[in-house]
Amino acid sequence: MEYKSYEGDSLELNPKSPFFLDHVSRYWWASNRLKGKKVLDCASGKGYGSYILSKNASSVLGVDLNENSLELARAVFGHSENLDFKKFNVMKLAEMDIKFDAITAFEVIEHLDPQETDEFLQSLGSALSESGELILSTPNHDVVLKSRSDIPSFHINNFRASELKKALEKHFDEVVMIGQYRRRGWLYNSIFGLDFFNLRHSLKNFFKAPSQTVEVSDDENMDRDEYMANNPLDKTHFERPPQEFHEYSFSSSHWRQAGLTVCLCRRPKK
Repeated sequence: MEYKSYEGDSLELNPKSPFFLDHVSRYWWASNRLKGKKVLDCASGKGYGSYILSKNASSVLGVDLNENSLELARAVFGHSENLDFKKFNVMKLAEMDIKFDAITAFEVIEHLDPQETDEFLQSLGSALSESGELILSTPNHDVVLKSRSDIPSFHINNFRASELKKALEKHFDEVVMIGQYRRRGWLYNSIFGLDFFNLRHSLKNFFKAPSQTVEVSDDENMDRDEYMANNPLDKTHFERPPQEFHEYSFSSSHWRQAGLTVCLCRRPKK
């Protein structure tokens, strides 16, 4: 089965959205780790993540299957000397015959058929240099379920953090689990820091009625649509981290309870 692209497979530019801030902050965090590295950005979409990585990396190649996204990425970000975009299947990276110091695969694995998990991880490992590092992220499905968050229909390969760790350890000798989360008040942060089993969500939901799917009217989308109409994708939005970047933590002590799991994988198994 081939890796499939989706028409809307790249997050829209909307700084009002917490999902956008989460995603962009993750790229800035990775960029700070990858100074001077030769980097492959998998499923690069509209290219802003690859551009953020290129601020510090020696070179970045963004690969995707979505022609529309690649065309936009090249038009907006393709003028940087150390950044390029290419149509390529992330399931077949060995065929590229290039080794990278680092590979980023943010929000990719949950879109794959579960039967493709091992093939995907093997493909990523095949493109890493001997001392290379894979940085992979995906939502923590334990938090998603216990918080009763909606699951997009195209998220078909979902992992609790502990399940993802086991899947990765089949293919890499070294796996470091990290939780990405946005800090809140001191009371919430104290509870969060001790809640390894995500009981805070179960307790909260016990005292409220089950959530219902709510249809969002066009009027409620107006702020987002108006912003997008007046602010097309522009690389000036990505010259520096967002103001909220300092509110995010990436902690190896909180990978069980964070809503987003980030994994650092080294030494692919032969």
